[in-house]
Amino acid sequence: MKKYTIFASALIFCTVAITIGMETPTTTTLDNVITYLDQRPITLEKCAWCHSIKDINDNDEVTMRTGEDNIITWDMHTGKQKHTEKAPKNRAIPYKSETVISGNLIAENNHGTVNVYDLTTDKCIFTFTENDRIETLALHKNKVVTALQNRTVHIRDIDTNTLLSIQTRGMRYPIAIQNNNVIVVGADESAQMFDMNNGELLKTFINGLLPEGGPHDIQAIAANDNLVAAVIYYQAFKIWDMHTGNLLKTITGSLSLSDNPSPLLAINSHYIAMADWGQSAQVWRLLPDLNGTPENNPLLWIMHKATTSQQDLIKRAYEATITHKKLMITLPENPGITTIGESQEIKDGRLYSTLTLAVRNYLRSRLNITVY
Repeated sequence: MKKYTIFASALIFCTVAITIGMETPTTTTLDNVITYLDQRPITLEKCAWCHSIKDINDNDEVTMRTGEDNIITWDMHTGKQKHTEKAPKNRAIPYKSETVISGNLIAENNHGTVNVYDLTTDKCIFTFTENDRIETLALHKNKVVTALQNRTVHIRDIDTNTLLSIQTRGMRYPIAIQNNNVIVVGADESAQMFDMNNGELLKTFINGLLPEGGPHDIQAIAANDNLVAAVIYYQAFKIWDMHTGNLLKTITGSLSLSDNPSPLLAINSHYIAMADWGQSAQVWRLLPDLNGTPENNPLLWIMHKATTSQQDLIKRAYEATITHKKLMITLPENPGITTIGESQEIKDGRLYSTLTLAVRNYLRSRLNITVY
């Protein structure tokens, strides 16, 4: 076990700086393949109409409200459902981006008028009307946050009915709430973090938070105590260090988004979770899963047990996948007998059969491999 821990530390150190792209690298290395395999998304099973992410915890579980207001928890290792329950009040939830949920509260934006309901009683407990277009609506505990077209952020306290107004230097409208702070994406390729209690500017994130190419590149932003994550329009995740503002990682080429401009996003220390309204929900690992042994972890088996020929097969499957192609494999009729003039597909099938069943299943779930 010790040698795997040492190897994991070295690989994690190197992986933080890796950008996974769609172009074939000049020389495919095993590290390229390992990083790609582990960062392929896992689709959460039976996730129809996920309309809020309630929690993403350190037990590698994510909990969302879905469908007719069910509350479902998934295992992010496997994408399998672990627990389902009904919400306290089976209230019909409008499936639109102007609706947000936090705890037992739901806020709905109806052409500039926001109504906040208690889901346990179905009663409206707070209402207000903005005098400018609401671009983003958010809820956090007892606070309602609106980002307006005039570059102003309004924070309203439901209990005290007080308003805090923050004038930003320019916005691209997605916001994230982290503890009692609000992070505002800026129009000048930066982001600002403000204290939600007094409006104080706490930090400015720079280093190209936004990519070049127009005002609508960021679809969603999320944060935890240590990381800030953003979804770049249909293309990539970017991850920053919350404390230094430095860009840590870019994950590209594996996002599955519909035309919805506002996917739901959450992040913890190990995973990113994203739900695309009415479509599906997926999770991505931030660092390789190198726990266990080669006997129970396919990734470790590939790293430590695979022969040079087996690794070469996996590398070619990886190269096919990132160039939007398939590796075609034909299983031989007699695996133990080699014949003259065999095609490459049959040769690959003979080699593929030497992989363990767990490794074959793992690879087929992450790479474009077609087996005949």
